[in-house]
Amino acid sequence: MGQANSSLRETFDRVVCINLDRRPDRWKEFIDQLSAIEWPFADVQRFRAIDGDRVGSPDWVQCGNGAWGCFMSHLRILEEALLDGVTSLLILEDDLCFAPDFRQRAMEFLGRVPSNWDGLLLGGQHLMRPHYVSDGVVRVLNGNRTHAHALQGRYIRAAYQHLCNFAEHLLAPSHHVDHRLGTLHLRGDYNIYAPNPWLVGQAAGSSDITGREESFRKWDNSIRVPSQNEPQLDKNALELAERIPLIVLMGPYRSGCGLAAGVLSQLGGYRGNVDNPYMEDRDLRDLCRSCFTEPALTEHVPSRGRVRLLRNWLSQHRLDAARRNHPFAIVKHPLLSLMGRDLVDVCKDNVQFVSVQRALEESVRSLQAMEWPTFRVGAKEAQERLLAARDTFLDEHKHHVITFDDLRGNPMDAATQLADIAGVIPTEEQLKMACAYVNASRTSAIQLQAG
Repeated sequence: MGQANSSLRETFDRVVCINLDRRPDRWKEFIDQLSAIEWPFADVQRFRAIDGDRVGSPDWVQCGNGAWGCFMSHLRILEEALLDGVTSLLILEDDLCFAPDFRQRAMEFLGRVPSNWDGLLLGGQHLMRPHYVSDGVVRVLNGNRTHAHALQGRYIRAAYQHLCNFAEHLLAPSHHVDHRLGTLHLRGDYNIYAPNPWLVGQAAGSSDITGREESFRKWDNSIRVPSQNEPQLDKNALELAERIPLIVLMGPYRSGCGLAAGVLSQLGGYRGNVDNPYMEDRDLRDLCRSCFTEPALTEHVPSRGRVRLLRNWLSQHRLDAARRNHPFAIVKHPLLSLMGRDLVDVCKDNVQFVSVQRALEESVRSLQAMEWPTFRVGAKEAQERLLAARDTFLDEHKHHVITFDDLRGNPMDAATQLADIAGVIPTEEQLKMACAYVNASRTSAIQLQAG
């Protein structure tokens, strides 16, 4: 045990906790927690937080003075670490809350985490489903929150330089420091790991960043760990998964892709983890929105990173379709109009692209009628860019065309056409269900306006 304790103390060269001068109460609560859990790492240094309310923030910042102060505090900590030659760094925020068994679980996690780690997220929120690495360890694709995170080696400089890229920050002026670091995670150049479940949450109380009273927060890792009793796919099943055809529906917002996806699902297609009426897989939606900001459609992840993310998601999507005995899998999100070439790099073949077409003016009016906060401005510009990107890509690639008017006006013929594209022979009952789905959409305001 003595050797284990010594090893833990040497895990990080420096440990700092960010604390405002005007919050001595927070510092006392933090110190009390360290004693209660028998803090296993190096002694914690208090970092005098930059008080955004006192120093103010640039005019372009839209996240508030508190968030700006937090951003600059993290940036300053990284800068000092680089100047001092620190090779491993643990950054804490004073509103954290340790798990009661933190010491033991931290030891177990560090014993299991791959030695090639660049960053560790001890607490936080996954904006994209992480990848299972081993029992108790996941790899982070896009992590949020900075109340307990570690950096090592090259990643300290990379994070510092990334946060210093204010030209990119200007494109997303409402981003907090954790959002900015999340875009670095997405590039896939660094190995970021997290414990499953989390070791650290955020305590209840008044937030110095948002100014709101926050409840205790300890986010679900959203990672599905395989059960020992779950049947595993053998080699033949894995090969079968690779043969699952993909039907990629391409079109801007409110173009009818959701309606087409609904019809395809009635014909046996696998939709994925759909949690909204637009027939979008949750993880694919998060992936797309992490790569491009809505509505400006600013690129946050370069093509190489997008290919990696899409490959991982599509592999799991096909695997799930094979497990559930679906003959094909549906892929749908408006931002895929910007990622056609990325999809080709991933899929190579066994993929059918379908252009779902609706008059631009109609789709813009429908989008504006939805009154989504994201598209209060810039709706037309976003639609025009998505449409142009899709058509430019499809001009160079084999594809099929189906129109919104056909889907709504003649659902039987449209369903038959989509079945032919998917390579399936639908039953009479499936065709009836597909038509019923379209007809039911007429009574839904959401589907009625956009499909």
